[in-house]
Amino acid sequence: MERVGILTTFTGADEAYSLVNVVRVQLQMLLSNGYAPVLFTAPTFKGEGIFAPHNVEVRHVVMPDAGQEQVAEALRPLVGDIDVMLCHDILFLGQHREWAKAIRKVAKDKPHINWLHWQHSRGDHSPIEPMDRSWFCYPNKGDLKHVAHINNTTLNRVRYVPHPLDFDYLGWSALAVRIAEDFGFPFVDVAGLLPTRMDRQKQIEKAIRVFIGLKKAGRSVCLLVADAYATGERFNVYRDELKELVKRGGLSDGECAFLSQRYEECRYSVPRPVVKALFEMSNLFIQPSNSETSSLVVMEAALAGNLVVINADFQPIHHLYRDALAFPFGSVFEDTKYYRHVRTAGGEERKIADPQAFWDDAARRDILPVLDSQLTLAVKRQQLCDRWPDRVFKKYLEPLILEAAQST
Repeated sequence: MERVGILTTFTGADEAYSLVNVVRVQLQMLLSNGYAPVLFTAPTFKGEGIFAPHNVEVRHVVMPDAGQEQVAEALRPLVGDIDVMLCHDILFLGQHREWAKAIRKVAKDKPHINWLHWQHSRGDHSPIEPMDRSWFCYPNKGDLKHVAHINNTTLNRVRYVPHPLDFDYLGWSALAVRIAEDFGFPFVDVAGLLPTRMDRQKQIEKAIRVFIGLKKAGRSVCLLVADAYATGERFNVYRDELKELVKRGGLSDGECAFLSQRYEECRYSVPRPVVKALFEMSNLFIQPSNSETSSLVVMEAALAGNLVVINADFQPIHHLYRDALAFPFGSVFEDTKYYRHVRTAGGEERKIADPQAFWDDAARRDILPVLDSQLTLAVKRQQLCDRWPDRVFKKYLEPLILEAAQST
C-alpha cells in the first residue's frame, strides 16, 4: 500500500484553525481505509486524539518562518519512504513562499514522490513556475480553471475534491456512523427514525405503511425503529407482526429494521447520542402514537430539522407542534378503518376496506409534495450524499492517490 504523507506548517492542533480539522478528517479517512499516513509538522506540534503518537506517526520539520534552505535540509531525510505527499496551503500562498521553493528543491532530489497540493483559498500571488509530478486539489468545481492558471499547470492536473463531513464536529459516534453506513441511511430519498417502545398504542405499523407507500411512489427509503426495552414476549409478538407487514409490503431488511435485533449495543435501548445523530441524518419523522403526554421524540426530531407528521386524532399534543402535518392515525376511542375509493361504470361510488391504499395515497399526495419543497432538507441530503467521508475517500481521494503513485 502506498505510503502517504501530509505536509503542513502546523505549530499546534488548535481546532479554531480550520485547516487542522481538514487534515484531521483526512487522517481519519486514510487510517480507516488501511493506510499508515505520516504527518509532517513544526517541532512545537503536539496533538491529542487522531494526532496522538499512538494513532499517527508525526515527523517534525522546522518552524513556519524558516528559510528555504533550512526547510529543504530538514525535509530531505524525512521523506525517503513517502510515495505520495499531500500538501496543504503551501505551494501557492505568499506567506509560505520559502516553503514552496524548498519543496521544489526536495521534489527534484526525490523523484519517487508525487505531490497532491490542496488549495484552501483562491490564492494571493501571481502564477509561478510549474512543479513536476503534481496535482492540485480544490473543494469546488467552479474555480478549477483559476487554480490551473495561478499554479501554472494544465486543467487535467487540477481535481475537484470536496471537503468531507467532520463527524467529530457533528458529535456522531462510531456506532451511529456504522448504523448509517450499514443501511445507507444518509443516502436514501426518505430516511426516518422512530424511537419507541413496542406497545401497540404506538401504532408503529402505520409508520411502516407510510414508508411502504413512499417506496411505491418511486422513492428510495429507510425506516429505522429504535425499539427500547422490547424483550418481553408481548413485544416480540408485536415486532414479529410488524416484520411480517414489512415483508408483505415489499420493504427489504435494509429498508426497514428494528435496531434492537441488529446491534448488540442496541439490544435493550439505542444510546441517546446515536438517536440524536440518526435524527440529524434523517428527513421525515412520523409519530402515529395515540398515547402520548408530549412526545419528546417529536421535539427532538423537529429540532434536528425533520418534516414532522403527528396523529390528527390525538389532539392533546397538537398545541405543542402546531405546524406539524397531521394524519388520521386513529385514537383509543374507536377502531379507525381505511378505504380505497372507487367508482363503478354505473357511476356508483364505493368504499373498499384497504388499509394500505389510504397510506399509499397519503404518501404520494400529502407527504412527498411537502417534503420535496423543503429546501433546507434538500441541502442537508446533498451534504450527506456528497460529503460522507467514506464516499469522498473512495470516489475522489483514493483514486487520485493511486493515479499519482502509479505515474512514477
